[in-house]
Amino acid sequence: MSADREAFLQTILEDPDDDTSRLIFADWLEERGESGRAELIRVQCELARLPEDNPRHPHYAEWKSREQALLRAHEREWAAPLAGLVNRSEFQRGFIDVVTMEAAAFLAHGEALFRLAPVTHVRMLESGQLLPQLADSPHLARLRRLQLSGNYLNDDSLRALAASPHTRQLISLHLGKNNLTNRGARVLAHAPHLAGLRSLNLSANFISSDGARTLAAGGQLTALTAVDLSHNLIDLEGVSALRRRFGDNLVCFGQGNLAVLGRLVEFLERQGVPQGTEGYPELPLERLEHWLDQNPS
Repeated sequence: MSADREAFLQTILEDPDDDTSRLIFADWLEERGESGRAELIRVQCELARLPEDNPRHPHYAEWKSREQALLRAHEREWAAPLAGLVNRSEFQRGFIDVVTMEAAAFLAHGEALFRLAPVTHVRMLESGQLLPQLADSPHLARLRRLQLSGNYLNDDSLRALAASPHTRQLISLHLGKNNLTNRGARVLAHAPHLAGLRSLNLSANFISSDGARTLAAGGQLTALTAVDLSHNLIDLEGVSALRRRFGDNLVCFGQGNLAVLGRLVEFLERQGVPQGTEGYPELPLERLEHWLDQNPS
């Protein structure tokens, strides 16, 4: 690697959120005949700027088409530096940003990983027994998003992560499909270093209304703007507490029982019925859903 190329990469590694250095690097690449990589950086930077909740930009389809064509032609070549370190990788804003890897590999090769690519999002595999070691790893401080779904985590193992000072930069934490209960919800709600967390996914765990009320109370998690509690054990009271805390758009109940209860709470609110179990027909949920369809106002 040339000294100039290495200097550009180092600048990008030091500030992965900044697009300016990436676009300057794209110009440098263009001048040296690497037009494909330069175009990927520019196209993906444009795509990353598009707000998710706005209508698509008129050039969205064109940019996505070029992105996919460039990756089909060159992704293996451009991802080669991380071969053997990660299971999968994903380019964003022209560089590998998202990786899937074994927890043991992260612990053993984290320094190399962050020396080679401005990774900010890791989907961790097989971390259950290694969570205390991961919590102690300073490499966690490089991450903005951490996904630990399906890792056989429990409330006790979660304590180490929740206490880690290396999690201060996290804005998104995915803990779905584990073995977390209300104790785990309390651990997260009072985690001293997760105050910047904006998105929390706790789907498919064993959290009941007690845990839902704990999360709704806020604790340290005052910056949350998206919470997924679908496929848990939450009843009407818990759904009501979550809706009061997060509103319609910030909490996801998924499909099935919780979605029906969410609709019921919304109906009760419109009717001015006090929150509780009174004021609606005591029907099985499948019949209750039909009843709500027939009583939309």
